Amino acid sequence: MATQMKSSHDIEEFRESLKTPTLSDSREYRKAPVHILDSINRYVEHGIEPGGFVTAVLSNDLAATLQAADAKSLRGLPDILQYIFWEIPSVCWGSKAKVKAWIGDKNKT
Repeated sequence: MATQMKSSHDIEEFRESLKTPTLSDSREYRKAPVHILDSINRYVEHGIEPGGFVTAVLSNDLAATLQAADAKSLRGLPDILQYIFWEIPSVCWGSKAKVKAWIGDKNKT
């Protein structure tokens, strides 16, 4: 039960952070393509399944990440990983099962 409360709190904090206009183009993540960060935000907020590259990154699947990456995404990978680690709730990334569960939970509502 405490985990559920924490994840709800994490989501509220994430929603608040979305109100900051510099979230997707923050200097901290300047090498990450904006469309990738936007895809991550849609996934977190609405449970919209991202493309293959973002799904692989969120799933912690290095081989699939490298296979699906274009040149810009590959150059931005360190910033993308930092964004995921620091900006989105940990309950929605880290394994294929977590990503699948997040999408399923978000689409139930």
